[in-house]
Amino acid sequence: MDIFPNNMPEHSAVGDGALLYDPRKDSTQGGSGSHRYTNPSTWEFSKNIALMRLWHLCHPVGGKMSYENMYLADWANAADVCDENVTNRSGATEKRYHGGFWFRASNDPIEVGRIMDEAAELVVYERADGKIGVHAGEFVAPDVRLTANSIYSIRVDKNKRRANTVLGVRGRYVNTAKNYITEDAAIYGDPYAVVDDSTERTRTFENAAIQSHNHCQRKQKLTYVRANARTVSVVADYTADGVRDIPYRRFVTVHYPSRGLAEATVEITSSVTIDLRNMRISFSGILVSSSLYDFNAATEEGEPGEAVEPLPDEGVPDPVDFAATIETEVVSGGATAAFINATWDFEDSMLTYELEYDRTSGSTGVQYVFSEAGATQVRSGYLVDGEEYKMRLRAWGGGTKSEWTDYIFLTATADPVAPGPVTSVSVDVSTPGEAEFGWTAPNSANYFACRIYINTVNNLGTATLAATEYGPPSATDLRVVTSLAAGTYYGWLVAINPSGTPNNPADNDVATGSFVVT
Repeated sequence: MDIFPNNMPEHSAVGDGALLYDPRKDSTQGGSGSHRYTNPSTWEFSKNIALMRLWHLCHPVGGKMSYENMYLADWANAADVCDENVTNRSGATEKRYHGGFWFRASNDPIEVGRIMDEAAELVVYERADGKIGVHAGEFVAPDVRLTANSIYSIRVDKNKRRANTVLGVRGRYVNTAKNYITEDAAIYGDPYAVVDDSTERTRTFENAAIQSHNHCQRKQKLTYVRANARTVSVVADYTADGVRDIPYRRFVTVHYPSRGLAEATVEITSSVTIDLRNMRISFSGILVSSSLYDFNAATEEGEPGEAVEPLPDEGVPDPVDFAATIETEVVSGGATAAFINATWDFEDSMLTYELEYDRTSGSTGVQYVFSEAGATQVRSGYLVDGEEYKMRLRAWGGGTKSEWTDYIFLTATADPVAPGPVTSVSVDVSTPGEAEFGWTAPNSANYFACRIYINTVNNLGTATLAATEYGPPSATDLRVVTSLAAGTYYGWLVAINPSGTPNNPADNDVATGSFVVT
């Protein structure tokens, strides 16, 4: 509660994570280098998302597949695409699909894979030879062309319904420059543009693996384009030329002029279904152009929003001008009791203050008392009369406390009024090594005891307290002090009240004068 008043935070760390196999650096797989998928000690750290996806597919927490089942030529090409240089809005160069994120081994591997696929525009598929290939995040000119002669049915949806129109895409990405916080990117499009009314129609794009504003904006543009693109559903003849390659392609050409499709490029967005009973193949997609991945950062990236900068925690202010006094009040029976009255300067109405006090002897234990919010003073409970106390103060606000002030030391005095002086002071030294002191107590109701001081010189200030004799007011009393060495001494008898408040011996004739002990 001192350091984390809102409960313990979850520990987090940022670092270079898993080492990744790169087929481009494997001389046994057509690359150049010492990487071997059978020897993880040859792998290296990389932010290339295609290599992350390859690692995930072959790791026990992911796809649980083997590198022998991967079509590594595809993965090398995808890694090259991820490593391509792009220019951001500031004119700097960054990699096309680089990023990073973390996940737990217990996370759904399908969802983890989806995050990486989405971030790098990857489409993982199974090739005809049974190996796992990948379509990289780039436009590839189609080599499969469908015409009206090879198409059984086609449906084109121009996607012009008002409810489906996306006017803007709001993006969120991980900003590595600001302690890896998730931050809003600039809005792509105009979410308040008038279509048929003034309704805002937006879509949100968020990906935990994206760590660049430019990267996020490129994905926002793709989201915008795909959301507003015309959709196409095709059922084609499975025996037509090239049709059997459709399951292994990302883009195909469809030429169907009567439906407004003249050499149109279709990006396949659904699973490809093969019906061998009727020898047909069907799929769905969207109409795109060869400029699908084009992006001009100078005009399209925009300025990201300002992230909230957390203010430094200055903590609760320390108490200012802390002071404490011993005060008294009359309690039941007419007696008086002492208490501490602590004061300080006003700082804020939301602050409360805690007063800690304890006997310097430590015999009663530490005690605490809290003030009201916004108050500038607080009082303690009743104190043990005549005891010395130490006290300190600290402030509280929002579950957090300030540092303690320095201790103040005060002696509790319930009765500050001194009794009268003793009278008839005498000393008898007839017994060797002893001095018998006699006196008459004052007629003071608050008389409590007589203190006997002895010194070898005539100076009360350096005298030693030899004894304290308790007794009632107006009584004749005596006290023998023993074990004195032979010599000349001086004595003083000082009356005190129950609080230890002494009579001032300088104002009264309470000195014994000199006496000689034999």
